[in-house]
Amino acid sequence: MLELMTSNNNLSQLEQLAILTKVRQEMAFEENPPDIKTILTQTNVMKIIQQLLSLDEGAVVTRYLKLESFWILINLAYGDEDDV
Repeated sequence: MLELMTSNNNLSQLEQLAILTKVRQEMAFEENPPDIKTILTQTNVMKIIQQLLSLDEGAVVTRYLKLESFWILINLAYGDEDDV
């Protein structure tokens, strides 16, 4: 899933939501979660999250995109101090 976060494809909001949800689930529940340094240095996840958080409220999907974005930020912040 992380490889999808490196592309600059024009994804629909539903596709973005599916990717963010999968990334968040991998970070939180996988036995071998992705390395935080890899997420931060080899993907556009922070840029994507920044763009999503700047969206105006509106559609329900926008609210879910923001929720997943915040959840990923929390998971990143919770990482090992060696990773941050």
